[in-house]
Amino acid sequence: MKVFVLLFALLSATVQEDVDSVVICGVGDDNIEGFREALYDFNMKLYKKLAEHTHGHFVISAPPLWQSLAAIAESMDGVARQELLQLLGLPEDECTRQTYYQLASSRETFGLDVTMQRKHVFFIDEGLNMNTEWVNLASTQFNLHTIPVPIKRAPKDVAYLIRHIISSQLAPLNLQGNSLLADEIDYNGLWSEAFPEADIIRSPFYDHEGNQIGSVDLMRIKRRVRMVFVEQINARVVEIPVGVDGRYRMLFGIPVEGHDMRKSIEKVTATVMFEMVAGLKESEVPIDVAIPRFVTTTESDVRAVLEQVGLKSLWTDASATRNISQPAVMPSGFVQRAEITLDSHGIDSYNPEFIEFTEYSTGLDPKLGHEMIANRPFMYGLFDAETYVL
Repeated sequence: MKVFVLLFALLSATVQEDVDSVVICGVGDDNIEGFREALYDFNMKLYKKLAEHTHGHFVISAPPLWQSLAAIAESMDGVARQELLQLLGLPEDECTRQTYYQLASSRETFGLDVTMQRKHVFFIDEGLNMNTEWVNLASTQFNLHTIPVPIKRAPKDVAYLIRHIISSQLAPLNLQGNSLLADEIDYNGLWSEAFPEADIIRSPFYDHEGNQIGSVDLMRIKRRVRMVFVEQINARVVEIPVGVDGRYRMLFGIPVEGHDMRKSIEKVTATVMFEMVAGLKESEVPIDVAIPRFVTTTESDVRAVLEQVGLKSLWTDASATRNISQPAVMPSGFVQRAEITLDSHGIDSYNPEFIEFTEYSTGLDPKLGHEMIANRPFMYGLFDAETYVL
C-alpha cells in the first residue's frame, strides 16, 4: 500500500549571552492566517522532497520540526538567521512571531480521545557550555528539551541512548558533530464516530493505473461528510471528524483514476491548501466512505531534505549558533520517528443516517461522485478544527 503524509531537561554550565525575552501579544485572525501559511508552506516543502526520496509510503510530522528550528532561529543573527526565518515563514516582527509560537504550542490539548505522544530533544555534547536562558526558552516555549551526553567520549553509548529515548531503529546515527536534534511522535486517535467492525473487508489495493499491488482492510461507513474536488491536483478530498466534538479533522486526498499521485504532490502549495479547506462542503445525502486500517512508521534523518529546501548554515557555521553555547552547537542531523495508527474505534457507535430524498444528488461537484474509496495511493493529514493546522 502506498500512502503519503501531509507527528529531560539537564542543564550544563552557563554562557552569558542574552536571549530575547518572551513578548506577549494578542492573537488576531491575520496572525492565524499567517501562521497557517507558514506551516503549510514549510510542510509542503518537506513533503515533496520526502516523496522524492521514498517509495511513496511515509508519514511526517512537520510542526515539531518547525518548532525546534524556530527555537534555534530565536538565538541567531545575520545571514544564518535570515535563512532560517525565510524557510520557516517567520516575519521579522517579534510580536507576530510570538503569536505564531503561541498558536503552535496550543494546537494539541490533552484528552483520552486523541493521543499524540511527543518527544522533542536536543542532544548536545557534555563539553558544551550552554546558554541557560536559551535552554529555558527552548524548553518552556518550544517544548525542546536539552540533554547533555558524551557524544565525543562515548558515541556508541549515546547512539544506544538516543534510539532508546525516541524508540528509533535508524542506523547508523550521524554523530559526527557535537549535537543532534531528535523528534518522536506516536498518533492514535478515536474517530468521532466509529467505523462498524462488521463492515471491515479485506480488499484489493491498486496503483494509479488500476493494477493490483496488494490488499488492505477497508473500513467502511456511510454518512454525510464534507468533501471538495481540488482541480489543481486533480483529486477528491474527504474530511472525517476525529475526537470529541470533531476537535480534529483527518483529510484524505484521492487522485482521480489514472492520475499519478506524484503529479498531485508536485502541484500542492500553501495556496492550494487554503482553497481546499475553504471549499469543503457537506454532502446532502450519505456518501460511501472507505479507508484502510493500518499502522505506518517512518524514521528518517531530515537534514538532507532541510538542506535541499534552503537550510545550509545550521550544520556547519559556528557563528550561526554561537549564542546557544560555547563552543557553538553544530548538529550533525535531525532525526524524526513518526508513527500513525488508524483503526475503526470511535467515540460514538456508528449510527446510520436515514434521509428521505427524491433525487440521489450529493449537492456537490459531480466529479466527486457518490463514494470515496481509498483503494489506491492517497494523501492524508490531521488538522486541528480551529486553525486547520497541525
